[in-house]
Amino acid sequence: MPSEKILEQKKESVKELAAKLKEAKAIILVDYRGVTVEQITKIRAELRSLNAEYKVIKNNITKRALNEIGITDLDEHLQGPVAIAISNEDYLGVSKTLYNFAKENDFYKIKIFAAACLHCFAVACGVFVILLKPVCPDLII
Repeated sequence: MPSEKILEQKKESVKELAAKLKEAKAIILVDYRGVTVEQITKIRAELRSLNAEYKVIKNNITKRALNEIGITDLDEHLQGPVAIAISNEDYLGVSKTLYNFAKENDFYKIKIFAAACLHCFAVACGVFVILLKPVCPDLII
């Protein structure tokens, strides 16, 4: 059983992540199996230029944070090596950056399998997107 200190740290991590996710215009979960450190660094740099974050966070913490803000649709996708991209500004730029990276680097090496932008669903090119903020009719991937 984890100590009280560790449990408190985890609760704080969930709380901080939930606050970020609540403000996000885009939340994208990425299976990064087979992607090199060099490729991850390149993705992070490209996303940073869009004022977005790309992090690897424990699936349980991510799941609890998503559930805390009312998103349960992504629970099934939080298995295995999952990274999360979060943007407070440009949901399209982040989606396109990740999609283009996947396309350029053998689509199966990085799989964008879930995204949140407002509880409406869209499926395109093997990319599963749940929209979280007002409608995204121009989301073409």
